[in-house]
Amino acid sequence: MNSRALHYGFLIAIFFCLHSVCKSFAQLPFYPERYHRALSWQARGWHTSAAQVFDSLLAKRNEIEYLRGSVLSYLALGEFDSVQHRLAAHEMKKLPAYSLLKAEVGCYTGNYAEGIAYLGQYLAARYKLSEQELMRDTLLQPCQNRKSWDSLWTQQWYAPEQQTLNHLEYLAYKGDWHLLLEELDAQYARLAKRHEYAFLRAQALEGIHDLKSALLAAEIATNQRPRELRYVILRARLMLALGYKRQAEALLIDLQKHDKYNPAFLPPLAWTQYEIGRHAVAYTTAQRYLEYYPQDTAMLRCAALAASAAKMYSQSLNMLARLFPLASDNTKVGLQRLRAEMLTAQGDYRQALEDYKDALTRRPQDTTLLRQTAQVYFQLRDTVEGCKLLNRAQTVGHLRVDLMLLRYCKK
Repeated sequence: MNSRALHYGFLIAIFFCLHSVCKSFAQLPFYPERYHRALSWQARGWHTSAAQVFDSLLAKRNEIEYLRGSVLSYLALGEFDSVQHRLAAHEMKKLPAYSLLKAEVGCYTGNYAEGIAYLGQYLAARYKLSEQELMRDTLLQPCQNRKSWDSLWTQQWYAPEQQTLNHLEYLAYKGDWHLLLEELDAQYARLAKRHEYAFLRAQALEGIHDLKSALLAAEIATNQRPRELRYVILRARLMLALGYKRQAEALLIDLQKHDKYNPAFLPPLAWTQYEIGRHAVAYTTAQRYLEYYPQDTAMLRCAALAASAAKMYSQSLNMLARLFPLASDNTKVGLQRLRAEMLTAQGDYRQALEDYKDALTRRPQDTTLLRQTAQVYFQLRDTVEGCKLLNRAQTVGHLRVDLMLLRYCKK
């Protein structure tokens, strides 16, 4: 099952804002396990516990991302005095990220003039998020209906090269792959060997399903920035799609050695291990990620599939029980089929039959479902209902039921 069919949509707006800012830096510092654990708690809405962890980390080291995590949790809790206290106690005026954080706090708490002023300080820095990313920052949005906001953006904050890159990244954000490739080929071919442009080219080529060319571009990007998370994950994903499964696993494991507490490596690694056939290991890897984000549907599915393939049926059923309430309607048939297969393997035919029958109400013409349901009926010695389903499958066009008809349904 392709992991891209399931999307990660559980993170709250504040965590998305934090992630967006982290993404803007080329080579992130490596953070301890407690930091990543606190981020996961933020995503689950456990802001009190997250703030305590960030504060304890701040007490040991004056790090902007620790401060940011603490401030965002206190904002979510509505404890604005705690926000101001931490900003004052951990001033980092020389860091652009501190100015952005002050801007976000100002806008979010209704101090619009202060927020816009600090945003101006941030924009004056050399390295910054693109205009489109700042416009999507949910904490800054309360300032966007102010006249001073419009005045701020009349100034030219970005050098021509930054404007170019911002424009291309916006096309990638929209998924306008053909236009992005046209722009890269027509105007920026001379920059194809630079890692930023190579990464954008790889994304666009993947978007139009030219995977071999995409992998070549991704290799250019990772050769220049071998510790850049986004680059390596894209390269590993392309390698997996092209069948270079063990190489993809080795690439991810090597990167993880240098940032061993970061759970972002775990989803692509789990799917890679599953595709290789290392099912028990894939289940363990998926479980490690689910300790951080227990409602991630893609990883719940990966864990269920991996446990099933490893014949760990009770573990697979447990994952499916957690996944089913979170799944969309169009994916529930596949989950019911998988759960029914697990129940059948355990000999629980009556419960498996309930899943198969419910799945058939959603997909009455699915010939594989018809055959599988018939097999369960035969296990329960109900040849009448089983033969009815086999005849339906044959009518629809399932060629593999002929032998079963001869065996069970002779007149």
